[in-house]
Amino acid sequence: MILKFNNGVIFLRCINCDTDYKHHLRAGQKANYNEQFGEYENLDTDPCPSCGTIETLNMNIEEDEFDYEDLEAMGMPNYEVNQRKYVRDVMKQLKS
Repeated sequence: MILKFNNGVIFLRCINCDTDYKHHLRAGQKANYNEQFGEYENLDTDPCPSCGTIETLNMNIEEDEFDYEDLEAMGMPNYEVNQRKYVRDVMKQLKS
């Protein structure tokens, strides 16, 4: 689970063992676009240092899928709304 994203660093909490750790995006790293499938490849984070679990981020979430206020009004839990915000922030950095 993403706790926050700041300056190319994804702060994570392992969904398997609750260990907090970081994934650093490489300088100049870009999202890989797959022409055959017409979409971006998912981003796999570094493994959790405690248990080896890998977080996979879907890099194809629609940027204008929902307004955040609409998601909250629909009853989506706050942590899930935040996850979408962080993934979109990562997407913006990797696609720029």
